Amino acid sequence: MEVIKENARSHPANKQAGELIRLYQYQNLTLTAIAQQLNEHGFRTRKGALFRAETVKRLLVRQKGGKEK
Repeated sequence: MEVIKENARSHPANKQAGELIRLYQYQNLTLTAIAQQLNEHGFRTRKGALFRAETVKRLLVRQKGGKEK
């Protein structure tokens, strides 16, 4: 499981999305709105799926090195 989390943290697309997510958070967008923005700009998850609010939340937690609840 730790290998999967590390792969998610180090994946280049996730790093790019993570930077945008932080920018959108600074603009006070909700997780749902952030997911919509990422999808509209052509971002996809590591597995090629559309972003959802929960996906954004998980990516934020992983980028910060925290644990999901």
